[in-house]
Amino acid sequence: MTATPLLDAYAAATRASAGILAEIKRTKPKPEHLAHQLGITHNTATQLLRNATYFSAEQLTDMARAQLTMDTITTIGRFCRKLSNLDINPDEFFQQSVNHATTASLTELAEHLATIVAKHNSAKANRPRADWARFSHSTDCDGKAYLNIKAPAADLARIRSLIDDEAKQTFHQGHASSIAEAYAHIITKRIIAHSQPITDPEPNPHNFKYRPFVTICHPWQLTNHNGKYATTDGSIINPSEFANAMLEPLGWATVAYKTPNNQLEFTPPIEIRARQATDAQRLILSNAHPICAHPDCRIPARYCQIHHIKAYAAGGETDLPNLVPLCLRHNKENDDNPTKPKNGRIEKDPTTGRIGHRRKPTEPLRHNRAPIVQYGAFEQAMRYFDTNP
Repeated sequence: MTATPLLDAYAAATRASAGILAEIKRTKPKPEHLAHQLGITHNTATQLLRNATYFSAEQLTDMARAQLTMDTITTIGRFCRKLSNLDINPDEFFQQSVNHATTASLTELAEHLATIVAKHNSAKANRPRADWARFSHSTDCDGKAYLNIKAPAADLARIRSLIDDEAKQTFHQGHASSIAEAYAHIITKRIIAHSQPITDPEPNPHNFKYRPFVTICHPWQLTNHNGKYATTDGSIINPSEFANAMLEPLGWATVAYKTPNNQLEFTPPIEIRARQATDAQRLILSNAHPICAHPDCRIPARYCQIHHIKAYAAGGETDLPNLVPLCLRHNKENDDNPTKPKNGRIEKDPTTGRIGHRRKPTEPLRHNRAPIVQYGAFEQAMRYFDTNP
């Protein structure tokens, strides 16, 4: 028999997968850091973190003792999550799954667990399995994105029957390379043709996704006289000015105050506009930087917040040279104070003007190299001026 030392070493390493998850559970790395450390995709890193979080330390120890591979652990976790019959003890189901995994192939294990879970859930499902539709954030090498949908079988069968004849006709007429492509064309065209964008007539809606809402407490007793707030000595307090002075780094505020009869009341929402990018600025920035500026992120700019490269609280201006789209998580985790590094911070290259992320002060600036970045207005303009100095 031919010796395979590398394959043998790899097989041994895969049997230590539960120990790897235990270390991930203990250290709690961020997905982008884990992806960089292991040389894996962000999605794979997220799956590792999900498994490490889902299983208890005792369960990881049991799987380490059984020397289960990562794919086997992922399969067990997937079916443990699918089990919805609360009459079934989840710990016992887990242990039975581990025991079966030690004697079955991965394919046999998946088939066995699918049968068992379907049987348990059909007997008594304590929670309905939710429908969902998931859109991919990234595109493939053909410039295509993906939509996966889970819905009642009868509904999907009905959809298919409604478009089946049209899809076959489209295919036979040469307008699609396959029936599957014809399905995709028909579904997307019908949704787009019969849908209208939802618009908000307000110039600045109370959008909690992009704009935080906070409560601050006024130290004095106030009396509300038709929207004007007076102190006990007769002075008039302007809540908007007070909120702006106290909360310049934030988005929306309400001032909580005590009335003379010791009742707690709140002012109407006060908009802190000074630090927010305008709609025009957001439009330009989304065109210049089509996705989140973090190098490991692919979230489109339309779903991002507008980040101040130099923090607004540190004197950063709300001007285009100081703004860039960042997704909710990376904006929240950004080290606004460069003297206190923790997660890294967004910076601008002083030579090229390109925006990137610096993990530590001693590390180089990393730029988002997703293909779509090259189609953004910033990179297109850079290429133009490089060739037309």
